[in-house]
Amino acid sequence: MLVVSIGYGLGNQMFEYAYVQKLRSLYPDYEILIDTEYAIPKAHNGYELNRIFGINERQCTIQDFYRLSAEYPHNIDNKGLFLFIKYIRKIQKHVLKRKKSYIRQGDYTEFFPELLKFDKYESFYIHGVFANEKYFEGIEEKIKKIYTFPNIEDKQNLYWKHKIENGISVSVHIRRGDYIDWGLTLLGDEYYEQAISVIRNACKNQCEFYVFTDDVEWAREKYKDRQGFYVVTGNKSENCFRDMQLMSLCKHNIVANSSFSFWGAYLNSNPAKIVVASKEPFDGCVNSFASKDWILI
Repeated sequence: MLVVSIGYGLGNQMFEYAYVQKLRSLYPDYEILIDTEYAIPKAHNGYELNRIFGINERQCTIQDFYRLSAEYPHNIDNKGLFLFIKYIRKIQKHVLKRKKSYIRQGDYTEFFPELLKFDKYESFYIHGVFANEKYFEGIEEKIKKIYTFPNIEDKQNLYWKHKIENGISVSVHIRRGDYIDWGLTLLGDEYYEQAISVIRNACKNQCEFYVFTDDVEWAREKYKDRQGFYVVTGNKSENCFRDMQLMSLCKHNIVANSSFSFWGAYLNSNPAKIVVASKEPFDGCVNSFASKDWILI
């Protein structure tokens, strides 16, 4: 048995499930389950793959979690019980040392080949994000097919879809809100201006820029005097995935240091797309969220 944790935001969940699919391709006879309940605290909109992409997977049981994982469950509402179990798990780690059945990825953006090599007679719990396309190398088309968005039906997003598809559209993703709250690195004006210049030159200045951000008021003020710039609004909370969907419909993409941003550009099906990403890695990681054929600046 293999159990893979799935959680955090939508972009991370998509990396994690792509890794599950790679494991399935390598070990078709192996029982592979997911854990969306115990290892990772609920974040953003919770587990979203079922609601958006119709992905319904067998979940591990709490018994599987305790047996294989070295973590403590995060889904306990009773604070006293939660602290007690957390304390017990810490003692177990100290006394019993690290469980051989528990594997935690170090750098979430680094590729570790051993995370694709398992003894089929052993059981493991694997905790990570697997934010590197090498974890789903060889099944890229399958992953893109799985991540097919539901049809857009609301008036506002149909408006943006029509504009984006009927021009030389460029998505500009700017991550601010939660990154500011968490003290994470923001990509600065220099990066975005260089990226805009790269695509403008390639498109002979015929393109339009669609700004996607979690800080709409800031973006409106920032780009209010820039001709050919549009700040996309209206997609909040459980509807945020529509921003990723609209980014994927643009002809070209400028991405932030964000897994959400990665997938918006990765799922862009334009064969002549230009994608610009930053060399700046996500805080504490070695690599940026970028595909091998993107322009890094």
